[in-house]
Order: sequence, then structure tokens, then C-alpha cells
Amino acid sequence: MDLFKLLPLLEGWSYVPKWIEQPTTISTQNTYLELVRFKGKKGWLLFAMAMFNNPTGELYIHIRDATNQPLDLDVSPVVLNALGVNAPNPLGMYCPIYNAILNHYGVAYMPGPASALGFIDLELGFDTMYQDAATAVGAQYGIPGLVAAPVTLIGFSSASIVIQDEKVFRESLAKVTKGEV
Repeated sequence: MDLFKLLPLLEGWSYVPKWIEQPTTISTQNTYLELVRFKGKKGWLLFAMAMFNNPTGELYIHIRDATNQPLDLDVSPVVLNALGVNAPNPLGMYCPIYNAILNHYGVAYMPGPASALGFIDLELGFDTMYQDAATAVGAQYGIPGLVAAPVTLIGFSSASIVIQDEKVFRESLAKVTKGEV
């Protein structure tokens, strides 16, 4: 059953977009900035996109799935670009922009609706690579002098479907599957 096709008929859920257009700078390598958090909520991450002024910026995605297993992803433009992951793909992660002239570097997570990432807990944030990680990435991918400098988040957007009332959601799903709607 494809729940995404049924969502317009269901109750107890909401579409939760998030936009950040005010640039925010992280100046130290031990700083982490939380952007989105749904603690103890169930739902799906539809997409997340971040643009940085430095290729060592990292989009952080932390999710607990239905079996309570954690999934942690730290994804940076420099790694995705070095791997040639510059277009939408079945995995959902890619680098949509890597422009060293304008200093715009992006990370996107955009799976298709049928493969949106289900979650119990969701946290999205950003940080910067530690210098030893930047040095290792630079050596591995042939980028000499890669420096983990302060990173400015130029922009961020995400969208999630969040189940606000699980009982109402389940009841409406049961009605739909029985053909009562």
C-alpha cells in the first residue's frame, strides 16, 4: 500500500516545511546547529537541502527507524562532488551546486516519494568537518589544501510529513482501507 497516495484521505498528520534564509555562521569545529527536530514523532522526511559558503560544511541527518535503529548521515559537498554525485539518484543524496567562484556548495537529500525516509525521531543540523577529516578527504580525493574553516549556512529547506495524532491517523487509515471514505 502506498501511503503517500492515501495521505489526502487520512487525518492526524501534517506537512511541516522549514526554511532558513538568514545566513548563520559556525566559527568553531565543535559547534553544531540543530535546524529541525521531531522527538518521539513518526513520519517521513521528504527532502532536506542546505547551501554553504565552504565545501566542508556538513548536513547532518539523524533518524531512528521503525525498528528503533539509528541512522546517522554527515554529508558534505566536497565528498559528494568528489564522488561525482551531482544529480538526483535513487539514493537521494547529491551535490546540486559546487561553485568555487561564488563559494556556493550544496547538499541535497531528495528521495522519490515512494522511498521517503520513515522516522520515529528526526533531527537535521549542520556543522563543519574537523581539520583531520578535511585533510583526509583532500588526500583521498586529490584536493590539496582542503581546510575546515568556519562555515556559513547560506540557506536551508526541508519538508516532512509528521503524524501528529497516531490514534486518529490509524483510525482514518482503517476507514480508507475498508472503503468507508
